[in-house]
Amino acid sequence: MSVAIQTRAVTSLELDKVLAMLADQTTCEAARQMALHLMPVTSAAEAQRLMAYTADANRLTNRYGTPSTQNVRDCTAALDRARIGGQLPIPELLNIRHLLESIRRMMAWKRQSEEETTALDYLFRMRRPSLMRPAPLWRRSAARSVPISSGCAPSWTI
Repeated sequence: MSVAIQTRAVTSLELDKVLAMLADQTTCEAARQMALHLMPVTSAAEAQRLMAYTADANRLTNRYGTPSTQNVRDCTAALDRARIGGQLPIPELLNIRHLLESIRRMMAWKRQSEEETTALDYLFRMRRPSLMRPAPLWRRSAARSVPISSGCAPSWTI
């Protein structure tokens, strides 16, 4: 499909309005931005692959419920600072903790269907095992920012 035809089709289908409605259903800003920037695929193989993801996610959700991932924040910048030894303030540590808890809930949700093979399985194999282990994010007596590199979270492999 040529770019001109694709652009005309996107405009006539009011894709921007559909994507805005999708974005309103997301649980974090990164997902919202991804939803707003979706574009139609142009190959049948790619469309079938993506429809398999949707069908499997729908089937698992119908069978096991929807895992909670509300209000997850993008922790990329904080983790990058931690990786180079920077200090993280308590709110950023709490955001990271919330993200890790959401990942653990998602992994527990997926474990319910371990015997089933789905198109989504590769997403759950991509995780880093060291992030799944519980680790304290700061010392109990911490009243200030504590650098991750100070030994507060030794099991992290960032």
